[in-house]
Amino acid sequence: MKYLFLSPKDDNYTFYYSDLLKNKDVLWVNTSLNKKGLIGFLYGIHISKKLNKIINIPFKDIWIQNYKTKKIKDFIKTDEKCIVLVFRHSFFLFYRHSYEKWLKKINPNIKICFLFADIVDSYKKGFDINIAKNKFDALFSFDKEDSQKYGLVYYPHIVPFPANIEIQNVRGGQKYSIYFMGRAKKRLNLLVEIYKKLKQNGIKVLFEIAGAKESERTFFDENFQYIDFITYKEYLRRCSNADCLLEVMQSTSNTGYTTRVLEAISLNKKLISNNQDLINAPFYDKKMLSTFTSENDFNIEFLNKTNTPLHWNYDSYQYSADKLLSFLREYLYKKDK
Repeated sequence: MKYLFLSPKDDNYTFYYSDLLKNKDVLWVNTSLNKKGLIGFLYGIHISKKLNKIINIPFKDIWIQNYKTKKIKDFIKTDEKCIVLVFRHSFFLFYRHSYEKWLKKINPNIKICFLFADIVDSYKKGFDINIAKNKFDALFSFDKEDSQKYGLVYYPHIVPFPANIEIQNVRGGQKYSIYFMGRAKKRLNLLVEIYKKLKQNGIKVLFEIAGAKESERTFFDENFQYIDFITYKEYLRRCSNADCLLEVMQSTSNTGYTTRVLEAISLNKKLISNNQDLINAPFYDKKMLSTFTSENDFNIEFLNKTNTPLHWNYDSYQYSADKLLSFLREYLYKKDK
């Protein structure tokens, strides 16, 4: 079995799967699309949906020749089974350029799956679930609600950090009781109220908010910061210097185990989350995990209580890359048996 892994270079999923990517049966293709200036302007015009409805502009494939290399072709050209794992905005290869046709022409046995790294609503811009169902052999979601709503395959695809990661390499800096970093999305008001509640109770806190529009930035405080970008390594440094991580789901109807849960477990940090479904998780431990419904029922005592040593009830294999690949093989090729 071979695996073609499509993910941007700076994506944290590439980091999570780095042990897997060392396998000779896995080929990783960097799908970072960084077209700026005049090239970016021309690219936008060439693939414009509005313009192409008026006139179908030819030769769009010139933009994806880097994804039709001899190396890729040689890797998948045999008739053996091959799974293509597609992450993040790698779906543009299929949406705009029908990359699946090129892949399946080379190897008809290939199976292509898209793994949602976030809830479906976050992909709304330029993403149509019905088109996706025609482009991919299967769509996988870690979220039970989305799986039911959109007819996706549910799998809690949490994977562990690389086996040999040296956490001490990302340590250093100021210590905090609780840390949050994430996009503002529809939760900015709630984040502000949580921050105020924590500060009122003397909790040392750091919130870093990305993607907030200028018009949304109405609250300011020393440790409530608006950021444009930080590297994943820098983010891990912040996490390793906090006693507890905060997870705020975009919607309380969404469930599933996000990367925030993975990070808390892998870094051995406490976690506070508004995902009530986590109390049913096999790794749930009330000493390590606390849930809330609003800023008013935040468990301040949970933050102040020191547990030594910290320990999660967690079976890493159940959420490993090997377990995920085993599930994908079984699901994608079950009709061929």
